[in-house]
Amino acid sequence: IKLVKEFGSQRSESLDVQSAALHYQISLSPEGANQRVAAGGVDAGNALGDDPVNHLKEAWIATQETVHSTTEDTVISYVNGGIKFGDYLRTRILELVVHSIDLAQAMGINYEPPKEAMREALYLLADLAVDTPYASKLALISTGREISDTPFNVIG
Repeated sequence: IKLVKEFGSQRSESLDVQSAALHYQISLSPEGANQRVAAGGVDAGNALGDDPVNHLKEAWIATQETVHSTTEDTVISYVNGGIKFGDYLRTRILELVVHSIDLAQAMGINYEPPKEAMREALYLLADLAVDTPYASKLALISTGREISDTPFNVIG
């Protein structure tokens, strides 16, 4: 959440990353990317400190101004190059949805993300899935035609 304010205020002259799905494809394409992403997640978790809920509340409040004052079509400068702010936010929504579900399961809490957030996350996952060998499998599982005991990942 904290990075939304940081990156949302940095403008870019060029649109290098044309979609939220392309952001993931670029981010996870170099060898060892999954390990780097995992290490970044651990670092981010450690940065939450002893009071993670309060830390996240403060970050959310600080981010609101950027979210409300930046249009979706504004091209911002991000680690993978220029990306539309709306596409960047879609990547953050996916991360928040998935990690919130992960945390709830780890704590034994029954949790469903807000429908709007889940809708954005599932749209992005569908965009990612069509470029993987798992697109048909995801369609069959999603319609109850197949049950899978084998985990698969459409992100990378």
